[in-house]
Amino acid sequence: MLDKTTDPKREAIERLAAARKSSSEIGREMGMTRNAVIGYCKRRGIQLLGRPANMPKPKPDPSRPPPLRRIKNLFIPAKPARIPAAKASPTPPQVANDGAGVEIWDLKGGQCRWPLWGDNEPATGFFCGAESETGHSWCPAHKRVVYAGSALS
Repeated sequence: MLDKTTDPKREAIERLAAARKSSSEIGREMGMTRNAVIGYCKRRGIQLLGRPANMPKPKPDPSRPPPLRRIKNLFIPAKPARIPAAKASPTPPQVANDGAGVEIWDLKGGQCRWPLWGDNEPATGFFCGAESETGHSWCPAHKRVVYAGSALS
């Protein structure tokens, strides 16, 4: 470890801090981030003085566009959208394997992954297995159940 008096990085940061440079300006000159400069100074007891309160802020660059202003109450609460009730599917889902379903290790790509057990029932390990649409995990009938009331159905 370098001695406190011979560390060139420490000396450079102390010199820049004494010149009232901000942590961002010190970071740019030293090749560090602003937060790295702040952490380095805090761990080593170097006081960052920054810009004095009576020093005027630098003028904005006229070539840059003005900053965006924040608008109050940007999100105005609206009436909640009414979602129509899900309509019962006209045809019941066709389950592969004569209604018994397919076990998970027998499922192939393009087969429906709808589980054939309810929320309050123990898992049986059987899935629908009917032919699913390309890019979807469910057959058309189960897809209607999954996306009932949404804009995707």
